[in-house]
Amino acid sequence: MVEIKVDTDEILFRIVFAGRDRATKFATLRTLHGAFADAGDRPMIVMHAGGDRVVGFDLPVAETEKLFGMAVRIEALARPGERRSPANDVLLHRSADAVIWLDDRDGDPDGLAPIAFENFLGDLERIGRKPEDLPIFVQCYGDAPDGDRRALYKSRRRSWRPDLRIIGVGNDERDVFIAARDAVFGAYRRYEKDLSRAGLQGHVKIRDRVYERLVSQPGNETPREMQEVRLLRSQRPRRSRGLRSGAIVALFGLAAVAAAAYLATKVL
Repeated sequence: MVEIKVDTDEILFRIVFAGRDRATKFATLRTLHGAFADAGDRPMIVMHAGGDRVVGFDLPVAETEKLFGMAVRIEALARPGERRSPANDVLLHRSADAVIWLDDRDGDPDGLAPIAFENFLGDLERIGRKPEDLPIFVQCYGDAPDGDRRALYKSRRRSWRPDLRIIGVGNDERDVFIAARDAVFGAYRRYEKDLSRAGLQGHVKIRDRVYERLVSQPGNETPREMQEVRLLRSQRPRRSRGLRSGAIVALFGLAAVAAAAYLATKVL
């Protein structure tokens, strides 16, 4: 989920690496960290939560790449190794603005990795994240013992399919990461254009919600009051029929979820 850093006037995106326990998530992050070390020399952080490790690093983005007038930062995150607390995966998947699923690098003789990917997509839907709502890449390996496995990942849910990339055939880990970053940027550039056409240049769109940016005015405010003034407040746009229809669709979606939950309790 996009995060607005009010104190630093930044917008923060998160790219999450997922995969089975044997997928090389930590090694992939180390490779990327080394590839981007010249972009700010940010340290890799290791956090411990509920017996799991969550590793990651953040990258500043060039000044020319501002969104909605704010500076941009990107975090790369993964939970490597055996999972001990499912809650950590839920938190990561809720926070993701893009996902890169890693195939097993050392081979998958039982064919379980694509099944795990299908289960991952189901987990996303159970926490309210539809696969088509965010960029999802699948990273396979040209030198894997069982060869090119892209065909195994051609999951199709309605008209949606993941973006399949193979390392070693015109791509490396850096290329896949940049493609995921560009996919996130592309979506939010379109949001900027939508708001500009609607006459809402001083606003921010995050998914299906539009917020107004409030600039603090000089005066006798306490630091706490000034921070609250600068928070983004939800506003209903009035000049864009397309934005209004999106809000109506979202309301119908929430009503459907509530109705489904009510029926489930009756059945149970």
